Amino acid sequence: MFGICRHMFNFSGKKNKCSVFAEIERKMAKKIYVGVNAFFNESGQMEPISIQWYNGRTLKIKRIEKKGFEFAQNPGDSGLCYLCVIGERTVRLFFEDPAWFIEL
Repeated sequence: MFGICRHMFNFSGKKNKCSVFAEIERKMAKKIYVGVNAFFNESGQMEPISIQWYNGRTLKIKRIEKKGFEFAQNPGDSGLCYLCVIGERTVRLFFEDPAWFIEL
């Protein structure tokens, strides 16, 4: 689980299992732009290693399960898609030059 989640609370003061994702789901957002820290190898290939939320929190990507060009759920959105595992959740992270977004 995220180390961050143990520090976040819901409105009743009780801990959420994963408040970061719960906060976004409450807003019913599908496409969220995020900051990304990426690693570039010697051949120039890019691999994201963490994402940064709008509030400054950084979440480490445990592993990348799949990489390739895909269409997003929103019409007209597409890009290089990384199927990433963050904590216990799998998210689709898109690189839509020059920005990154996730789809929930």
